[in-house]
Amino acid sequence: MGVLPRTCLVQGRFNEETFATRSFRARAWRTLCTFFHKRIQTGVSELRFNPRRGIEFAIFLVTNCTVLVPVQSPVLAQSKDPFAGTWLLARGKSDFEPPSNFFKRTMIIESVDNGHKCIVRTITDRQQTVEYVYQAQFDGKDTPTENSPFETMSLKRIDANTIERAGKIKGQVVETSTMKLSEDGKILMLTTKGSFEGQVYSSTQVFNRQ
Repeated sequence: MGVLPRTCLVQGRFNEETFATRSFRARAWRTLCTFFHKRIQTGVSELRFNPRRGIEFAIFLVTNCTVLVPVQSPVLAQSKDPFAGTWLLARGKSDFEPPSNFFKRTMIIESVDNGHKCIVRTITDRQQTVEYVYQAQFDGKDTPTENSPFETMSLKRIDANTIERAGKIKGQVVETSTMKLSEDGKILMLTTKGSFEGQVYSSTQVFNRQ
């Protein structure tokens, strides 16, 4: 029978099942190698199929080559939020009422569990950077913000390309916004209406994906 592999011995006793399995796999592997060797030498039309070897080969593939089947983890299988990414305001395509003269605005959106985190970074006409951050889920519940004119922010997912947003101060809604993504995912339009300290304002902001 020859020299047995060390893994075929269990506590000093011969493991017949392990040895038989290894022998079967070795035969199947030789069958696979022989098949491709003949294919290279003679071509497919001259190959003869051995039913027994074919069955062994099929079982070998099932039991040993499952790594060839792409399996994604639950995290990777989830589709990426199309809003996630860095967005740069297209100043010439955006409208503000009353007019605003800030220099630049960037919006960074990161996906979180059933929601997103948003960093809005604005560079004023005096080259000062103003930044506020909010993170909320798409459940419509108020969530505290950081360095924002609003005390809380809430989000609702209308569909894959539409999100509604509401900012509150002392429990009262002072701004409502709609974030709408283009079909190709390259343009994000933010339509805003609000009132702050007695001043009514509105805007249509167009962002390009970076």
